[in-house]
Amino acid sequence: MVIYEDSKRVCARAICFIDDKVILMKRHREVGQPLGDYYVIPGGGVEEGEEKEVAAIRELDEETCVKAEILEFLEREDYGTGICYWYLSRYISGEPELGGEEKELNSPENHYEVVTVPVEDIDSYTIPGHGKKLVKNAYKILPLFFGRYTNNCGTVFSNHKMYVITCEHHTVDPALVIVITGAWIICNTI
Repeated sequence: MVIYEDSKRVCARAICFIDDKVILMKRHREVGQPLGDYYVIPGGGVEEGEEKEVAAIRELDEETCVKAEILEFLEREDYGTGICYWYLSRYISGEPELGGEEKELNSPENHYEVVTVPVEDIDSYTIPGHGKKLVKNAYKILPLFFGRYTNNCGTVFSNHKMYVITCEHHTVDPALVIVITGAWIICNTI
């Protein structure tokens, strides 16, 4: 049973990136509202006794067959008939494809499709609520979690792990690395 806050249905959504693309659910409805094509961030109702973060990841997995973990709470959106909790997630595994209830209910009149959309093109998609804004903002803060930081020698990629890179004249000294929000940042080279 889905939970309610202030008589409003509670949902949770997980924004998940694979490289420079975000996972979306394309929707097409011939009947009901809204009509036509639009896109949503994967997510759905929070069940009784379920943490919102768990619901966001469960819904992402059920709808898109993608495994992920929560990185950060982004926002609580109150949109009239419901309340949505938005999260940034880290892709772990899986090939994005339609799954779960959406796959069972899929029809020409009520169509679901999993798509990956380049973040740079997100403004050309119809996404209700705060989804579009949050995708752009979440993409900007990804370096805090994935550590895509550069120095004169190259790039350090980190996913809550330490990678030492070398180049012709420098080695990154692990002693000169600071941990900020779980990501590694190069402070200096030796």
